[in-house]
Amino acid sequence: MRVRAWVAALLVGCGLGLASGCGGAAHPGSAATLRTSAAPYVAPSAAQLLPRFAKRMESESSVHMTEINDVVSVAGDFGSSAGAFDFSFKETFKGKTPFTAEFRRVRGSYFISAPQLTGAGKFAQVDMATSPLRAMSSQLANLRPGASLASVVPAVNSMSDYGPAVIDGVATEQYFLLLDPIKASGLLSPGVPLTPALKARLPKQFAYTIFVSGNDLVQRVRYDGFAGETTIDYTNWGAPPHISAPPASSLVPAPPGL
Repeated sequence: MRVRAWVAALLVGCGLGLASGCGGAAHPGSAATLRTSAAPYVAPSAAQLLPRFAKRMESESSVHMTEINDVVSVAGDFGSSAGAFDFSFKETFKGKTPFTAEFRRVRGSYFISAPQLTGAGKFAQVDMATSPLRAMSSQLANLRPGASLASVVPAVNSMSDYGPAVIDGVATEQYFLLLDPIKASGLLSPGVPLTPALKARLPKQFAYTIFVSGNDLVQRVRYDGFAGETTIDYTNWGAPPHISAPPASSLVPAPPGL
């Protein structure tokens, strides 16, 4: 496949896989019930809780993230230092011709490895200001956990507390949100215009469920979308991340078109 075709595949895969999709309003599940009590219960306010959670997430220097849906699977580390947001993750694109690409951002420099473009185990440094992949930069920025959650706030139609849930051994509180897909367009398709054709595919609202630990850190996000059911898990909050520039011996010139 030529470079242009592989670039298109990367953009489409990231757009569907890394952007929060939309679909029917999936219920949290039969095991979850709306939290009630004998005492008067005040429903949680998304405008109060979500910014608080986002701020708490941003206060952590790093996190390990995995994401799985019908289009891609992602795993890697994300970290911030002195205001910079860096990452190192691998993304497997599913389909008739599956392939795995690796993306790194280290101190503002982007590196991409994809066997069909760079050769196995090799990286090309990419100038996102001029590369055809520049549309991906906003999609990659949306991976920043706190910023991603904060972007949900204006789109919330309702938020319900469905009580406790245990995620990988961590006690969490489960919040079920219904979002306006038009107001969440930056979350749904970052860097991609919300065309009439795309609008026509949007439901009136879509479900977005978050699982938050007692220290206000999101442990899991789940939603249904264009890429099928997506589950994002956050672990190792604050642990030293594995983020580094590729060794010089693995660098190759960026192929024309990248």
